Amino acid sequence: MWIDGNFSGLYTPQADLPVAAGHHFITLINDKLGLAEVLSVDIERDEHKRVTLDFRPPIVPDDPPPNSSTPAPSPSPKPSP
Repeated sequence: MWIDGNFSGLYTPQADLPVAAGHHFITLINDKLGLAEVLSVDIERDEHKRVTLDFRPPIVPDDPPPNSSTPAPSPSPKPSP
């Protein structure tokens, strides 16, 4: 975790990390996934703020839900005798 461009010596996850009031940039890096994110955070005096970032990849369903603008397929005609 980097806070305002300085390495904090801490790694995620963290809880109850004291940060002075003011505007801060928090940088979270996941080297294993090759991801980095910079969060801009404003903290008021005596404020307790929770900042959460989820680096897990989004869950993609195998079959996407049907699009309501696409009509359902018509049933196949029955063969004539």
